[in-house]
Amino acid sequence: MLLARTIVRMYHGEAVAIQAEENFKNVFQQGALPAHIPVMLWNGDKTINIIDLLVQLKLQPSKSEARKMTQNGDIRINGEKVNDIHDAVHVTDGLIIQVGKRKFIKLQAGEV
Repeated sequence: MLLARTIVRMYHGEAVAIQAEENFKNVFQQGALPAHIPVMLWNGDKTINIIDLLVQLKLQPSKSEARKMTQNGDIRINGEKVNDIHDAVHVTDGLIIQVGKRKFIKLQAGEV
């Protein structure tokens, strides 16, 4: 962490380095949500299978990869683990999907 902070400080300044370190601690050590989550517009079905949702959002390259991630407990919807590949997701405004430790998406429900 010291090396990362030093490099960020060299290129972006002390304030950004401190902020990046705090963000890292919050997200990766404490499991909190990141401060900035990309928003995607969802115009699909309001209820969809978790596997189909991950593939349609391009969070996973294939259904088989999405199944593996789900069965391993690497998928979270609004902070809750999803382990069942047959789970249906009710898409609402502000739904947060986490894949692994690094991919976060916030859905904005649009009109079908």
